[in-house]
Amino acid sequence: MQDFQESISMLWPSFMREPLDYDGNPHYTIGQREDLAFILPPAITGRWAHYQMREFWKIRDIAPLYRQEKKFKVDWDIVSKVFPDQTLAEYTYHWLIVNTRSFYFEVSGREAPQNHNDRMVLCPFVDYFNHNDHGCGVEFSEKGYTMLANRSSPHTDGFILENNRYDCLPLDDFFSGKQINRNSERSLEKAGYLGYLAFKDAVCIVCFRTQVAIQRQTLNTHHWKKFMAGVGAEDENSKVAAAILLHNRILLPYKDEAEEALQHLERAGDAIPPGAKDTLINRWKQIRDMIQQALLIHGGGRV
Repeated sequence: MQDFQESISMLWPSFMREPLDYDGNPHYTIGQREDLAFILPPAITGRWAHYQMREFWKIRDIAPLYRQEKKFKVDWDIVSKVFPDQTLAEYTYHWLIVNTRSFYFEVSGREAPQNHNDRMVLCPFVDYFNHNDHGCGVEFSEKGYTMLANRSSPHTDGFILENNRYDCLPLDDFFSGKQINRNSERSLEKAGYLGYLAFKDAVCIVCFRTQVAIQRQTLNTHHWKKFMAGVGAEDENSKVAAAILLHNRILLPYKDEAEEALQHLERAGDAIPPGAKDTLINRWKQIRDMIQQALLIHGGGRV
């Protein structure tokens, strides 16, 4: 259970989800204060301290952490009624074992269940394979789910890889709400490019979906349609505008968010569990380093 307590944010004290001041005290509203920071990454909470992104800190129900909690509560409500002698602690442990070791799978020749959760299967002992970004071959076919590994070892550092070429940062919030005008949002939705936007660590670039979203913000409708059709070359002014948007609207706010979170974590007292604190510091350093590398590569400037 200790591994879970160090790496699963659902088990951490609730105050860690609130904006904290430099002394580690939680505040339940952020207002105009600039000394507050969220120590949980926005990828799991959907909440930001950076002034450009504060509108998103109220979005709770769609963030992964809150979806996970909602799913757990629904499951526990059912199980506790059927098995009243089952303790919450025991159920939590076994629920997490199942939910961290399940894989998406559809049985060939059978109609797939409508509920996505009913398409998950357990794959025993897969968690013993070394957590690395290479060394395992994975195949998902009609014959089944096959994993071929050349090494195995127990993990001791949660589920954050020290080096992960597949690491990425979700960027959907930067193209939501007040961050994007309604016409651009409708265009992206109609074209199938609204959402699932990401920054990829291995190549220090945004994914193509994000490139499309950036171009929709910097090009007029006519030139954006030409871009989508692959007709005509991107002119220098468009390249500069896209670089400035990436630099000012995405990379700098993310970098500031990471630096503020790290400062607050370093100053936080013993209220934050040591394992959770180490996990968060490691993850925020990864985020900061990814963004800093991108800033070096992409350049750009403030406007």
